[in-house]
Amino acid sequence: MPSSRQNQCVNDALHQIHRSLAAPLSVAELAKRSSYSSFHFQRLFKAQTGLSINQYIRQTRLEWVANLLVFHPNQTIAELADLCGFQSIASFSHSFRAYFGVTPKQWRKNQYQTHVSQADFQLSPTLRMSEPEVIQLAAQPVIYLRHQGYDQSIRQAWQQLAFWQASNKVKTGQMLSLYHSNPLLTPRTECRYVAALTVASLEKIPAGVGRMEIPGGWFLSCRAQGQYGDVLNLWQYLYYQYMPTQALRTLPIPAHGLFFQNHLSGTQTTFDLALRLPLQI
Repeated sequence: MPSSRQNQCVNDALHQIHRSLAAPLSVAELAKRSSYSSFHFQRLFKAQTGLSINQYIRQTRLEWVANLLVFHPNQTIAELADLCGFQSIASFSHSFRAYFGVTPKQWRKNQYQTHVSQADFQLSPTLRMSEPEVIQLAAQPVIYLRHQGYDQSIRQAWQQLAFWQASNKVKTGQMLSLYHSNPLLTPRTECRYVAALTVASLEKIPAGVGRMEIPGGWFLSCRAQGQYGDVLNLWQYLYYQYMPTQALRTLPIPAHGLFFQNHLSGTQTTFDLALRLPLQI
C-alpha cells in the first residue's frame, strides 16, 4: 500500500494536471515537484491511477475536447484542440480517431450521439431531478480510496472506507464521489472513481487512506433521486442535453457527487445526490 506521502505526491500531480491541462506538462516537471526521480514517480502514478502519466494526460485532454466539440460549435476544431493542450492538429486528429473511432469532424457532426447513446435518449422513468443551478463551493478536505471500474464493484471501496473510518474512529461528514473519468466516454472498466468522506481537517489523519482537498469554484449542480444506473442517465442528460443549450463551459476538473443517500454503501438500493459539474465562469 502506498504511503501517505506517496498518495499526496500523486494527488498533487493530478491536481496540477487538471488545473493546467492546456499547458505543456512534462513527466520531469511533475516528478520534480514530488522530489522523486522520474522513473520512481511514474511507477507510483501508474500504480494508483492505472495509467502512465502521459496516457492520463492524453486521455483527459481527449475527453475534455470531446465535450467542447459538442458544447462550442462556433469554435474551430483547431482552436479547441489548442485550448485543450494539443500542439499539433495532425497529432490531435490521429489521437482522437484512435481513442473514439471517428474523426473530430465526424464526432462534432453527429457521431458523439451514437457514442454516448444520445440518438434515442430518454430520461429514466425512475429518475427524479430538480432544476439544475449554478453554485459556488469552497474547497473541501476529504479522505478517500480510489477504485477502477464504474459498476457495482464500487461498493468495495465504500465498504473499505467505512471499515477504516470505524476502526480509526475518525469523525467524518458527508459522502462524496469523484469521477476522474467521464463514464460516457471511457470504457466502464477503465473509469477512475474515488469514494470520499469529508473531514474538518486533514491534520492527524491515520495511515491507510488518501487525503486531499477537492478544489472549490463554480459548479452546475443538480439534485436527483433514483436507482442504480440512473446516475449515469443524469450525467448523460446534464452533459449532452442540458449544457449544450446553456452558455456554460466545463473545466477539466473532475465532477463530483454529494450523497444524501448512497445506493452503493450499506443496504440502500436508491440514491439521493447532488451531481456537480465544474464550470469555467
